[in-house]
Amino acid sequence: MKSIINAAPGVVDLGVQDLSTRPYGRAPEELPQHLPKYFIFAKKGPLSEELLAGVERTNMYGVETFAEDSKYFNHQTFHSNGVNAQGNYAMYVRVLPTDAGPKPTLRVYLDVLPTQVDIYERNSDGSIKTDVAGDPTVIGQAAGHRVKFVIDHYDSVAAAANFGAATILPGDQVDAGTGVQSQRYPIFELEHSFFGEDGNFSGLRLWAQNTTNLSQLPTKLIAREKTYPFSLSIIRKSA
Repeated sequence: MKSIINAAPGVVDLGVQDLSTRPYGRAPEELPQHLPKYFIFAKKGPLSEELLAGVERTNMYGVETFAEDSKYFNHQTFHSNGVNAQGNYAMYVRVLPTDAGPKPTLRVYLDVLPTQVDIYERNSDGSIKTDVAGDPTVIGQAAGHRVKFVIDHYDSVAAAANFGAATILPGDQVDAGTGVQSQRYPIFELEHSFFGEDGNFSGLRLWAQNTTNLSQLPTKLIAREKTYPFSLSIIRKSA
C-alpha cells in the first residue's frame, strides 16, 4: 500500500489500458529468404513481373510453357521447375522475342450490296411457304440489300498499328444487272489480351435468332426498331 507523505498531487507512471477498441496486432514483415527471378518464353500471359508458385504458373503461362519438350523451354525454365517443385515462390518475367508477331486480332465487316431481293409468299402464321422441293415460293422482287459477314485480321506488326482505324472498303459482291459493287463496312475489332499464338484458339460465334434456337423471339423489338437481333458469344477451342 502506497503511503501518502503530503497533500501535493502525485504522478503514477503505470500508463492507460484502453479496452474500448480492438488491439492492434503487429505482424512481422514477411521477407523471402530465396526469391529467384526468371526470364522465360511462354505460350501466353502478360509481360509484367509476376510473383508465382505452384499451379499459379501454369494458370498464368500455360502448361506447355513448362514442359521440357516444349518450344518455349529454356535453361531458366528448367531451373524454375526445380525451385517450384519445392514450393518456392519466384518472380517470372515473360520475354517477347524480337520477331514476335502482333497480338491475335479479329475484324468483322458487313459486306452490303444494294440489289433486287426476292419476295416470298407467306403462310397464315407468317412463315415462308415452300414448294414440294422445300424451296421458298417467290412471288416477286423488290429493292433491298444482300448482306454477308466477313472476317479478317492483322497479320503483321506494321498492319496491327492500325488497330481501331478500319475504314470502308470495296466489297466482293457485284449486282449482275446494274454492275453496282458492294461496300464493306467495319462493325467492330477485337484484340487478344496477350501476345502469342494461343490467342488464335479464341473466337466468336455469331448467329441469327429464330424460333429453333430461341424460346421466344423479341417480336416487339423487331416491330418497333425495324431490326433483326443477332446473338454473339466468345468461344475457345482446345486444339
